[in-house]
Amino acid sequence: MFATSHLEAYTQYAIPTWEKYCARYSYRFFHYRDAYYDDLHLVWSKIRSVREHLYQHDCDYLLMVDADTIPTSFDVSIEEILSEFMTKNKHILFQKDGSNRLRYLYFPHNLKLAFRSKRWILPNAGFILMQNNDAIKAFFDEWLARAHTSSYANQPPRNQQVLVYEMLTQTHINTIVGYVETWVVNKFKGKLCQHFSSKTPEEIAMLMQPFYRKLVNS
Repeated sequence: MFATSHLEAYTQYAIPTWEKYCARYSYRFFHYRDAYYDDLHLVWSKIRSVREHLYQHDCDYLLMVDADTIPTSFDVSIEEILSEFMTKNKHILFQKDGSNRLRYLYFPHNLKLAFRSKRWILPNAGFILMQNNDAIKAFFDEWLARAHTSSYANQPPRNQQVLVYEMLTQTHINTIVGYVETWVVNKFKGKLCQHFSSKTPEEIAMLMQPFYRKLVNS
């Protein structure tokens, strides 16, 4: 997780819950706190933290979660997610930036981006599960380099626009990218975690408290 001190209103709930989840499965939790850039939005420091971790640690897999995510239970392991969604030709899995609130009908949250990019399934960079290999290191090298060169890099949703318009248009990149289904993680429900995006810190903190009390203080 990359989270600076200004997010403590809700990371006081998210971090202990993720730490306990990791302890349950003997995973290691890392918290990156410091921004890498003065001239780029913090989302690019998040991408940089992933790149640094891939190069500095010998883990087989890495899960990056946004600070506004929190586990909803400890019943689903990362191994189960990898087994179901990390098929032989995929090296990196994103949260789908959409939901199935209408039962079997999937809708992207950002309809404008979906129509402009001609992609119904869009990646959400708040949950990224990846292998630690040369292909993924190269993926993050290029993604981060485009923070300094792309016209999309400072247009919300910054890193996701670069990803959609400039990265996934390359066949060799698009073929290694997969998605976890919305039952794993999304904005409204998820058996692993929920991602409370597009809300105020106070609203996120309030939504996280029940999961924190259930899983950490139980």
